[in-house]
Amino acid sequence: MDYSKITYTVKLLRANGDKLNITKIITAASVEENEGELAQHSSVTLANVKFNGKRISSLAKPGCYLIFTAKVGETTSEFARTKITEWSPTRSATSDTLQLGGYDILYDLQASEDNKYISKGLTTKAALESLFKKWKIKINTYKGPEYANPKKAYKNKAVSDIVLSLLRIAKKHGSADCFIRSNKTKVDVLPKGSNEEIYWFEEGKNILSSKYSIDTSNVITVVKVMGHEEKTVTLKSGKKKKKRLKKLKVEAIVKGNVKYGKRQKIYTRTGSDSLKKAKKAAQQILDQDGSPTTSMTIQVPDVPTIRKWDVVHIKTRFYNGYALVKSVSHNITGRTMSLTLKKYKMK
Repeated sequence: MDYSKITYTVKLLRANGDKLNITKIITAASVEENEGELAQHSSVTLANVKFNGKRISSLAKPGCYLIFTAKVGETTSEFARTKITEWSPTRSATSDTLQLGGYDILYDLQASEDNKYISKGLTTKAALESLFKKWKIKINTYKGPEYANPKKAYKNKAVSDIVLSLLRIAKKHGSADCFIRSNKTKVDVLPKGSNEEIYWFEEGKNILSSKYSIDTSNVITVVKVMGHEEKTVTLKSGKKKKKRLKKLKVEAIVKGNVKYGKRQKIYTRTGSDSLKKAKKAAQQILDQDGSPTTSMTIQVPDVPTIRKWDVVHIKTRFYNGYALVKSVSHNITGRTMSLTLKKYKMK
């Protein structure tokens, strides 16, 4: 790919249906997808000039859309569509600018709370469809899990958290690790790393900078399972009954990778938990928090079609292999992008 020949276009879609090409008056623009968030975010700075006889600040209002497209070779594709939520004109003696910020259609799920009851046997797809329907979101492509859920109630939860929880539960029970992202006016539910085109980045060729870090400070290596002591008491009727005491006792110690030192957490078994379930919960803590946190970040020439949870290949001094994109920031005017990555094993 000749990165210098990528042509970007940004259009303003107004409520009345008018599409205005504002590319030439843009002085800075970026599109990003951050870790832990569902929605894309855009940020644009424009010269607040007159456009068709009116200041652009009077045309680009909250509720309008910004549509970002890129032409690579003979192919033009849309890579972001965000609704303006932030509007800030600034005027001084030497400049007159307008700053705009916006999110895609998934932002409403991030910003909203709801209650959701999952009935026994309801599939992940059906549960997601019913959630999306309330926010008038349609599914474009669904290649996600069909897991039949046990009954579960979500109370006063962010809708985005409910969505992510449903996908995590399905993964825990053997389904593919999936994600959701916007696709123009609809959404796709796809397995992570399912992109067909895989871009390769290599130091000395097209990697501008790279950073690799390992952090062991929050690693948990031991989980101590505690339970309440019990004693048998005789009732007046003569029957014997076990009485739960406030005093705790150690019932099990589950060890992880202790080479990082002894970093201990306590798991207290409740009355409804069996010891087997408690040990399993302790192991889940180790599975989640028992390994060092690794982080890889590279800055490379911008490829506008790369999105979060795509797989790429990188070759650096510290790592040579495939990696999943955990977050991406496209600097459109600077023609560079920053990728935060995690190691990925191709199946």
